[in-house]
Amino acid sequence: MKSVIVHICDKSWLGYSLVSSMSFAAVAAEQNIERKIFVGGISDADLGIARDFADAHSPGVDILPFQMADRAGFRVADFPTDRAVPVWAMGRLYLSLLLDKSWDRVLYLDGDTLAGPVPIDMGQDLQGKVFGAVEDFTYRNAYDSMFIRDGLRGRGHRYFNSGVLLIDWQKWGGQTEEDALEFYQKCVRFLKHNDQCALNHTCVGRWCPLDLSWNTGTSMLWKAEYAKKARVVHFYGSTKPWDSGRFKEHGTWTKPYQDFQKIFPLEMAVSPRTLTHELRYALRRIRYLIQSKPEDLRHLRPYLQEHYPDYIARD
Repeated sequence: MKSVIVHICDKSWLGYSLVSSMSFAAVAAEQNIERKIFVGGISDADLGIARDFADAHSPGVDILPFQMADRAGFRVADFPTDRAVPVWAMGRLYLSLLLDKSWDRVLYLDGDTLAGPVPIDMGQDLQGKVFGAVEDFTYRNAYDSMFIRDGLRGRGHRYFNSGVLLIDWQKWGGQTEEDALEFYQKCVRFLKHNDQCALNHTCVGRWCPLDLSWNTGTSMLWKAEYAKKARVVHFYGSTKPWDSGRFKEHGTWTKPYQDFQKIFPLEMAVSPRTLTHELRYALRRIRYLIQSKPEDLRHLRPYLQEHYPDYIARD
């Protein structure tokens, strides 16, 4: 099986993507998995520096330039600049332009991920679907509210986090991306999470739920029973191990970034928590609680017990 792990980022996130790719180096070597990082907005000089660094510290990872372009009605220039994520996060919808048809499996990873203690299995059964992903139940109530607002709720489908996608590459195709880009362009004002929301709406019935271990998020890391089963650790949300004091007591996750920042020759994006940042975070949480219904919150634990019985004890 010809497999590849892919990251897509801009120059400011190249360092974090490289930390992620390096964390999968051992399993990639064991399973003959290739690793590629596509970088946008980087000069030839900086690209050369990054490649020399990767060759010295993590042989086997390819760092390649990438330029986003208008496609399927999506105009790069129209991407809202006030969004928490940059336009390069939409890069997963350009995968078919970056990879040829020779691959069997593609594991797309956001840059804020690390390999967990359990090795990934690129041959994971996808039940005949185009790709596998993990349900994003942590924001389930907020998403329910979003579906009501944009008039698209009612199809009864689950919502997945697109930061980790295990793709059957022969079934993916450019149409998957173009459908999501077209939907995004038409409905951007309703979509809380950009292309993630677009993919969820256009890929109904085309993806299979993966075990939680494939995308063990920040909110799960505080309990050892979750962390020890993780295949992929994902620091989604605004809390990042490289710039947040909230991870100080969790050296397992902060140390790879602290060590890397000391030796990486290019600038890395850092967003230190200021009072303004904390106030914005608090306001988002208050808004979420106001929008959430008490009965929805009571349903969260039974939902987890139904879909993730190995992780949630029935006490």
